[in-house]
Amino acid sequence: MRATAVTALPDLCSVQRITRTPDGMGGYSEVRAVVAVVVCRVSPLGNQPQEVAIAAQLQGMILWRVTVPQGTSVQNDDQITVAWAAPITLRTFEVVGTLERSWESALVLICTETST
Repeated sequence: MRATAVTALPDLCSVQRITRTPDGMGGYSEVRAVVAVVVCRVSPLGNQPQEVAIAAQLQGMILWRVTVPQGTSVQNDDQITVAWAAPITLRTFEVVGTLERSWESALVLICTETST
């Protein structure tokens, strides 16, 4: 079943996670490192913006569903960069949660699009 689900994922994406490196002065520097490159599918989660509290203010955001193969290492706050072909277009999303399901054949992430 999982092998069949992977064939329905037409795009390619990289999963990036923040890694912290001590700077030798009591602090650290943050860098995003690629932890996985996998196939995926991206689609809007509904067609209406969702109201999300950011800095104590409600803002409208469109949530996205990004589906990746089961077993992919993904955490909240990871970034997903998706490459679409013809012409090549890159879009970046930030993971805000996952849809939990039993008998998972794929992992469904809930994301917001970032401007970077």
